[in-house]
Amino acid sequence: MTDWQLKPSDLKRYPHFDQVLKPEEVLALVTNPTRVAQNAFFPLLRYTKHWQPFRPSRDSVKARPKPKDRPIRYAARRDAYIFAYYRHLLREPYEAELARLGVAHCPVAYRRIPTEADARRGKCNIQFAQEAVTRIRKLGDCHAIAVDISSYFESINHERLKALWCRLLGAETLPDDHFAVFKNITKYRVVDRVAAYRRLDF
Repeated sequence: MTDWQLKPSDLKRYPHFDQVLKPEEVLALVTNPTRVAQNAFFPLLRYTKHWQPFRPSRDSVKARPKPKDRPIRYAARRDAYIFAYYRHLLREPYEAELARLGVAHCPVAYRRIPTEADARRGKCNIQFAQEAVTRIRKLGDCHAIAVDISSYFESINHERLKALWCRLLGAETLPDDHFAVFKNITKYRVVDRVAAYRRLDF
């Protein structure tokens, strides 16, 4: 049995290479290690998201920042469910490891950190920024460093990542199902979404 909850908002209905799955089909897939290990993962669909950073008011003398492009890649429906489920499986040992190392208060990315007012809600960037400012004011004379690592995930040493994954599981090697997930998040294939849509006359 699993305590993983699949909410209606979690159902994937976007166009991709596979069919829409019913909730019971999703649960039967992700909780079966043999099926996960044997799953033929689809390529990711890729597109470029264009967005405009902060726009100054009309009477501002500041120049408008240059638009930014961000490559977005997303998995087929069944693959996305598998990734989400294994993220769920790793969450508890990961949080325990952060606590053991005494750094649970440091990493904020890819984590759901409950708010003090409502444990069901996770903190957002605004709250993290407020905490940082509050801490700086409390410290007084200090240095604050903000770091934004470009292409962070693509630059991770995959062997190191696999070793850490094994450590979270308390295993010398990754089980077949975990290895299938690891392999397909580190050595994935992509298909350009615009080109695919044009080819399909979408």
